[in-house]
Amino acid sequence: MKWLLVGLIVGVMLLGTVAPIVAQDVGTPVSAGTPVTLLGNEGVAYGSITVDAVTDPFEAYDPNSAPERGSRYVLLSVTVANDGPRLLSFNPYSIVLRDADGFIYQQAFFSRTDSATQPDLGSAEIPPGEQTSGVIGFTVLGGVPIEQAIYTGSQGFQMVVIADLGTITAPPVVGPDALVSLLGPDGAPMGSIAVTEMTDPWLEYDPNAPPQVGYRYVLLRFDVTNSSPRLLSFDPYSIALRDTNGFVYDNANIFDGGTLTVPVLEYQDIAVDGTVTGVMGFQVPVGATLAQAIFRGSSDRMVYLADLAGSGGTATPVASPAA
Repeated sequence: MKWLLVGLIVGVMLLGTVAPIVAQDVGTPVSAGTPVTLLGNEGVAYGSITVDAVTDPFEAYDPNSAPERGSRYVLLSVTVANDGPRLLSFNPYSIVLRDADGFIYQQAFFSRTDSATQPDLGSAEIPPGEQTSGVIGFTVLGGVPIEQAIYTGSQGFQMVVIADLGTITAPPVVGPDALVSLLGPDGAPMGSIAVTEMTDPWLEYDPNAPPQVGYRYVLLRFDVTNSSPRLLSFDPYSIALRDTNGFVYDNANIFDGGTLTVPVLEYQDIAVDGTVTGVMGFQVPVGATLAQAIFRGSSDRMVYLADLAGSGGTATPVASPAA
């Protein structure tokens, strides 16, 4: 079967050694073959990941292990290096693919005719100064371009792009026109989310409920619309912020001093054609630079909702200054 893939790397691409990109260089396209440096909580590099080659579609599979109808295989050749002073624990499930609709694909297993020359990349304890290489396979939806390979960290608290594999549509800057449509698991329109305002830092919290030491509050305002033919269950924990190091921050409880003019978004069912407006707060380290607001759905999606770095740091305040 012949696949038409717009903006994808088709076939196998092998690239030479190039200068590494640090994880915080968000916005810089990451080509296959480029080492991406990984940073720990303290901001110190502990390792790097290189997507050495991409095969899409991968067709050297055992005939008895063909992809399901409507799907195709994708194979990544990956090198993981330990650049830190401690043992590096690596799990291949921490590398996922993201398609053009924002859906996430995890590692899949299938029989390959080239397994003798290209071993699978398995879980490993990598000593300092050492590296390990191998391939990771994925089963993805046929006809949908793959946009990115992403490292999610050992505990899922990071989302670091380790290779851009297609043409990425930049998310809108925070504002009244920052509308992003979402698709449901069946591919039908589910709804839309607009990040209309951002206040960073948000200072009008209750003095008895400040952010933890070393952190700041960030407040975002959202419009969430249901464009599906059924009730839309909205979970505020489906939205998170991502900083330029790839670290992810979930929704945090906030308490204001009575200055908010719109409610805090909570879990709720949104009626057909209905729209709810509200704010959500996040706790972010004082020195962290925010990159994007993201929608994660049921952990099967990563949709970029808004470019927070391009918003200039502070958009129209959600609350009026205290008197």
